[in-house]
Amino acid sequence: MYRKLLILLQKYWIVKKALGTLKKNTILIDSSLRGGRVRVNGKNNDISIAEGNYKRIKIGIDGDNNRVIVSKETYMRNVEIIVQGDNHLVEIGDGVEIGGANIVCCGAKSKIIIGEGSLLASGIDMKSCDGHSIYQDGKVINNSRDIIIEKHTWIAQDVTILKGVILKSGSVVGMRSLLTSGEFEADSIIAGFPARVLKKGIQWGKERTI
Repeated sequence: MYRKLLILLQKYWIVKKALGTLKKNTILIDSSLRGGRVRVNGKNNDISIAEGNYKRIKIGIDGDNNRVIVSKETYMRNVEIIVQGDNHLVEIGDGVEIGGANIVCCGAKSKIIIGEGSLLASGIDMKSCDGHSIYQDGKVINNSRDIIIEKHTWIAQDVTILKGVILKSGSVVGMRSLLTSGEFEADSIIAGFPARVLKKGIQWGKERTI
């Protein structure tokens, strides 16, 4: 009963600061967001946060027809999700753990997906666009691109992931690496600035190092 009351109060104070928000958008929060904040400026946006363990989570949307989906049994601390523009998708799968991240989905119709069971340390930066346009012969040459993190991927501290990166399942990314673009194969160790594959055919688990 207390938990349900806390979630209802949270919806009122966090989400409904702008009285028109719920009339133009769909916002479903099934868990307590301790120290969290949700801000929506636009219409036809969909935010769905399943039951999990959350603390200091900030979500901000400026645009229309965007979706932010956080699936069940997720653990998130110090995470900021920013959506700028229209028709974007941010999706975080079941059982994902994030110690701290800035996730920016921007540009035109891009998506950032973090697959189920993935483990992200703190200081992670992801951005699906460059922030400003670069033109050549009157045409934009730096369009936004998707970021796809497949299931059971381990990303260490202070990693930067830029637009166009695809991390296949079971991979490990070393601390302070920079992933600029391209597809990185499954079950591999990836590290460097810029990052490259260092070892193939590995597996990893959450057990502490022996």
